[in-house]
Amino acid sequence: MDTQSLTVHILIQNKNNLADRQSFFVHLEGVRMIERLRRILSTRTNEKAMMFALIKGRMIDPGEVNGSRHLILTRSGAYWDLM
Repeated sequence: MDTQSLTVHILIQNKNNLADRQSFFVHLEGVRMIERLRRILSTRTNEKAMMFALIKGRMIDPGEVNGSRHLILTRSGAYWDLM
């Protein structure tokens, strides 16, 4: 994985209706953006990190995910996808 960029897969589920699910793929460029996301994840809520990624990143099509590893971000946690 290139350390200069990161693909974040954001999953949002409705608490009342688990079938209501939205999925976004966001590409962050640059070490500073990745460090800011990491800092938000460690000091604030995952929802703040989701908003940061959506605002600062570039939305991409799921087919454009170029690496086998990316970060999956949900309200309850952040997980590395190593498939």
